[in-house]
Amino acid sequence: MHTKKSIMGVEVDLLSQDYLQAITNEYLENDRLNIYFLLTTEIIEAAEADEEYRKCLEEADLLLPGEEHIITLGQELNDLPDVALNYNALLDMAKRLSEKKVIFFLCQDMQTVKRAERYTKENLPNFNVQGSYSYEDHLGDEQIINSINAITPDIIISTLPTPLQEQWIAEYRTKVNAKLYIGMGGVLDAMISEYKEPPQIIKHFHLEGLYSNLRRSMTNKPLRTHIFKRKVEQYNNKKGEE
Repeated sequence: MHTKKSIMGVEVDLLSQDYLQAITNEYLENDRLNIYFLLTTEIIEAAEADEEYRKCLEEADLLLPGEEHIITLGQELNDLPDVALNYNALLDMAKRLSEKKVIFFLCQDMQTVKRAERYTKENLPNFNVQGSYSYEDHLGDEQIINSINAITPDIIISTLPTPLQEQWIAEYRTKVNAKLYIGMGGVLDAMISEYKEPPQIIKHFHLEGLYSNLRRSMTNKPLRTHIFKRKVEQYNNKKGEE
């Protein structure tokens, strides 16, 4: 399954988990760089206000929801049983990859690099981190490109802030030797803070799935969801009047 939903003028890709797995496997075998951006409410609002930035987003092969409330907006999750709704869909996909993939991290600073590498080592055994670049030490875009191309990774994971991560790859896409670029700067902190090793008693009773779901529900941000929903309604009303 693959369809699209327009949110404030941004065409968000809605994929089933199986389709996401299949298309990712295909992208990792072809000979061009493909791009995923994980969308946040901030990214969508920025794209609505800035046409040039929206064009950078359109460079992506897939614009995936990085936050659940972007798509649900009050819908029950039962209505979307198999749709990739947030970054957890990418994590599930990564765990199901049949072969190890070489990873390169492009981050804002070394602290973020270390956090991302530690998270990857603990949670994604199929990801082999072989390189990274800290933007705080930035000496020019050619240096980033050379650092990536020296490794030719399967996947570049960017945690740069918006709009830098989208603008950078839109400009240098054709110079980078990699299979897939995943821009997830807006959701990295949420992803890492959500993860916590289940207590031994939870493991003993095989309740890891329930434990994970409870932690996700505890990290939901209803106020942000409500504010974004109001903005979407205002946008739709304005477009209807026009």
